[in-house]
This record gives sequence, structure tokens and C-alpha cells, in this order.
Amino acid sequence: MIVINKKNKFFLSLIFICFCVICNAQTQRFFFIVSMKLDSSLTVKDVTVLDINKNSCTFYSNEYLKVDSLNKAHNTYKFAYPNFKKIITKKENEDYIFINSMSMATYYYPKKIKLKWILSDDKKVIGKFSVQKATTNYGGRKWTAWFTNEIPLPYGPYIFYDLPGLVLEVYDNANDYHFTFVENKNLLDNVDKENILEKYLGKNKFEIKLLDWQKILFNYYNNPIPEYKDGNARMVGENGQEYTANDYREVEKQIQTKMKRYNNPIELDEKVEFK
Repeated sequence: MIVINKKNKFFLSLIFICFCVICNAQTQRFFFIVSMKLDSSLTVKDVTVLDINKNSCTFYSNEYLKVDSLNKAHNTYKFAYPNFKKIITKKENEDYIFINSMSMATYYYPKKIKLKWILSDDKKVIGKFSVQKATTNYGGRKWTAWFTNEIPLPYGPYIFYDLPGLVLEVYDNANDYHFTFVENKNLLDNVDKENILEKYLGKNKFEIKLLDWQKILFNYYNNPIPEYKDGNARMVGENGQEYTANDYREVEKQIQTKMKRYNNPIELDEKVEFK
């Protein structure tokens, strides 16, 4: 028999309050390696982060956190150049928000996504977790996911949500994109990642419609560095010499060549054919 006196009541109430505060403030952070096949000859990787807070989730490159930490440590301001460039946020009962940066501008657009998963009896082990197989179609690709109900969170990397457990691995049928869980951390603070990301997403921010994104990509391809050509920004070489008009034309050609060659977006059905 447990006797609860006034002192014990106060102590238990204090524990309960502290527990609620920690749960409400805590960020659960999951790290994934993403392997991306940009074309038949080039595959790149990046470390990505899934931050889960009480009412929202954000998926983004760890490069933002890494660069921000280095800038604070050395009192510098260097830009972040992630290989995985998209940022996805989602609040409870709201659409996904896709965030893309191009040159000195950042574009936000909402997208409704409700994946239809087909569960399989196939199981395997990833690390110390037992996982189960599920498949779905998204973005013109067929995807295979492995989720674990040992972590009862209906989330995963990128937009791969709504399974009865955390997705630890997911890849498309061509293996062009492959996300793999590597580790997790429980942070006692509600991480203000919005402020971290704001530093590196440029000052010009535009909310657009989903259908506008392909037009923006095409316009960017045709004129990728307007700020520099218009004189609103400038580039300098390693010797400190300012770029000339010929230098800018060469930069434009390099950007256009890369956009045409490495044109294998994760949403294959939204691919823009550059000419």
C-alpha cells in the first residue's frame, strides 16, 4: 500500500509538470543518409535530418546545422551548400510546405500528399530494429519503405509518412534515391531550426503555387544569375579580381550544363526538360 501525504503529492505534481514541459519542448531528431543518382555516371550523398516537434516536422540537410555551428564557433558567415537542397515542413493537419532556394531567392509552395501504402508481410532487421516492408507510388516512382513499430512515430524521411512506425529505409525502384537511417538524438530543447534555416535561405522569399515551380525552374535555367548581371551583386575570383561580363557568361553556361545533365529530380513526374 502506498501512502501519499502532502509532501509526496507536491513531489509527484512537480514530476508530472516537469515531464509535461520536457515532452512539449523536446525535439526528436533522426539522421538519414540519402544517396542520389544525379545521372547515370554521378551519385552523391548527403546527411539529412528529420526534426519532430510537438506539432510539426521538418526535413532538411544537416549541412545547415553544420555550417551554422562552424559560423558560431569561428564568428564567421559562410553559406551552406547542401547536396540535398529541398526542405520539407509539415504542421499537424496541414499541407506539406516545400522550400527551394535558387540563386538569391527562396520559394515556398504547399502540396497535398496522402500516400496509399500497401503493407507486406516481409520483414528484416535494420540495426537493432525489426522492420516491415511497405510500398507506395509517389512522384512518378514506385517506392519501397521499411518501417519499425518499435518507434511508434508515423513519420520518415522526406514525405514518407503515415505508416504505423518510423520509416528507417526507403528507396525507389530504380534506386535513384535511397534514404537510410543512421542515428537519432532526443534534444531537451524545442530546436529553433526556423531561425537557423532563415540565415541561409536568402532574403528574397516568395510564396508560390505548386504549378509555378516548373516555370521558375525553366526561367532560372534561361537566366540563372540575374542579380550579378544587373549589378545588384558581384562575384570575385580567388585573387580578389571582380568578374567581367565574359566571366558571368561562363558561369551561366556551367549552371545550364549542370541543370541539363543532372536532371533527375525525386519527383520524376515534375521533371522539366531544358533545351
